[in-house]
Amino acid sequence: MDEISIGELSDRSGLAASAIRFYESVGLIESLRTTGKQRRFPRAVLRRLAFIRAAQTVGLSLDKIKSALARLPDNRTPTASDWETISAAWTTLLDEKIAVLARLRSSLTACIGCGCLSLKRCALYNPGDVARVNGAGARYLLGDDPNEFRERARTNAFNRHSHFQPFMPKPEQSITVVDYDSSWPLQFELLRSSLAEAVSELAISIEHVGSTAVPELAAKPIIDIDIVVDSSAVVPTIIKRLSPLGYVHQGNFGIADREAFASPVGTPAHHLYVCVQGAVALKNHLAIRDCLRNSAAAAAKYGLLKKELARRFPNNIDSYVDGKTDFLLELLREAGFAEGELAAISQANKMCPTNHAL
Repeated sequence: MDEISIGELSDRSGLAASAIRFYESVGLIESLRTTGKQRRFPRAVLRRLAFIRAAQTVGLSLDKIKSALARLPDNRTPTASDWETISAAWTTLLDEKIAVLARLRSSLTACIGCGCLSLKRCALYNPGDVARVNGAGARYLLGDDPNEFRERARTNAFNRHSHFQPFMPKPEQSITVVDYDSSWPLQFELLRSSLAEAVSELAISIEHVGSTAVPELAAKPIIDIDIVVDSSAVVPTIIKRLSPLGYVHQGNFGIADREAFASPVGTPAHHLYVCVQGAVALKNHLAIRDCLRNSAAAAAKYGLLKKELARRFPNNIDSYVDGKTDFLLELLREAGFAEGELAAISQANKMCPTNHAL
């Protein structure tokens, strides 16, 4: 059997060695050991890794991927027939994913029912964001009929005398805090790899921040990523580089030297920011992450606090964020942040809690 080392496997697959070890730890791939206890992988594992990476790219969970790979034989190299078995089992699921991507491709210049109301067509097909009555997300990309909402707006007299002035309540956000998921570092690594291909020569580093970056810490299941640059002068170029990947620049939400991006459809849930080196927003992200990584007691206390706040305020993001602020500001104070910096961070957090400064 042709065998390769983990380094060779990493070079050929494009995956970090840490990601490969993670895949092995959760049973997605297997290795052999030499007499010197070094990992050796069958070359056929390259096909498994390519399959795993492609499946995650279109948004399939590790559980579904593992279930599919379980159909492959353990005692021999899988044949074309073995892979065909997996293909047949996934046809319906992949067809659904393809349909979503096809709708995205054909709708980029049209109203997609996301609530942005930034195109002229939005006023026609999603006046006053009437599409949100069916739930969160880009409703027309998810399969809702835009003509249905257009007619609903008309019959409910939302558009009166050619001057549309609806009252729409602020949408509630459901807050879910879950126990630590060991797949979060892998999700970050997959996202980081894609981002690095686009901006590597412009970025100082790509950092995994937020609660999902802290082992064993309960968190909302959303990966937070900071692309660190040495100057705001490169931000326009980065915006152009990220656009083909599906990232949409949203501005800085009032937080200096930190630009936010909406993430592409079909990727793991994540927030992406481009931060200038030395910016208060970046310093605070890194300091909180490192403090919680270095103190199991602080991380445990913070996890319990977040679960309690999510229980008390399941649909009130302002109260949820406000309830965490004092705890996090104290961490930053202990890390040496000046009172002026703390005041600025606290104020920025209140201005835009859904794109948090903490």
